[in-house]
Amino acid sequence: MRFARETRMSLDHIWCAFGINNRILATVLASPSPGRTAMLFASTPRSSEEAPLVGRVIDASCHSLRQADVSLAQALVEPADRLEQDAFIHGGLLRLAMLTYMERPVPERNAIPEVDFPNGVSLEHYRSEHRAELEDLLVDTYHQTLDCPRLAGLRDPSDVVEGHMHSGIFRPEWWVIARKDKRAIGVSLFNGSAGSSSIELVYLGLTKNARGQGIGRALLQHGLRLVSGSRERNIVLAVDEANDPALKIYEKAGFHRTIRRVALIRDLREPTDRS
Repeated sequence: MRFARETRMSLDHIWCAFGINNRILATVLASPSPGRTAMLFASTPRSSEEAPLVGRVIDASCHSLRQADVSLAQALVEPADRLEQDAFIHGGLLRLAMLTYMERPVPERNAIPEVDFPNGVSLEHYRSEHRAELEDLLVDTYHQTLDCPRLAGLRDPSDVVEGHMHSGIFRPEWWVIARKDKRAIGVSLFNGSAGSSSIELVYLGLTKNARGQGIGRALLQHGLRLVSGSRERNIVLAVDEANDPALKIYEKAGFHRTIRRVALIRDLREPTDRS
C-alpha cells in the first residue's frame, strides 16, 4: 500500500480469496499500463496445495482485466520461487522466458566515440510522423527474433509503441531509427526512468536481413553516445537469456548481469473458460 501511494499505482484491480471469518487467504493486484498490458502481483502460496487457490484469484483478476480492455497480462517471478510460478500457471499464464537484467554506468560526456555504420546505413531521430512506420518496423524486427519470440503477434503494434512511450520518461531525441537505402531496418529506444536514477534501454531490434552485419552493435553504441553525460547514474535493460547474440553485444558494451526473473504472460484477447 505504501508503494502504491508513492508511485500513484491504481488499486482498482485487487482480488482476494476469503476464508472463514473473512480471513484473506490469497491476494492479487493487477496494475494496468498504457499499451493495454497489466502487471500481476500475487501473494505467494505457502504450499503446493495452496497454489491452485492463488491461481483462481489470478484467473479472476485476468477476467476483470479483459473487461477493462487489457489485452496482455504479465508477471515476473524469481526463478527459485516455484510455488509462485505454479500459482501463475494455475491462473492461466504461460512461461515466456528467463530474463536477465543488466546494467552499466551512464558514460561520461564524449566518452563514446563517433560510431561508424556500414555503407548505406543512416540514422534518424523519431518524430510523430514516424509513428505508423515505427509500428510496422517493430513487427518486422520480431520476425524470427531470439528475444521473447512468443510475444510476436500477441499485441497490436500501436499498443506496443504506446507501451514503449510510457515505459518511463519518453525522450524522442533518444529514439533512433536506422535506415538502409531509405528503408527502416532497425531501432533503438532509450527512456528515462520515472522516480529513479537510471535510463532504460526499452528496445533494440533489427529486421531479419539487417542482422549479423554489426548494425545492432553500432546502434547500441550510438544510443550510449546519445545518453552520455546525463544526470542519471545507470543504464538498465532486460534480455531473454536465450538471445545469446544480444547478450554478447551488451556485455561487450560494458553491461553486466544483475538479477534474473521468469517472465509469464497470458493473452487476454480471447475468452478462456477456466471455471
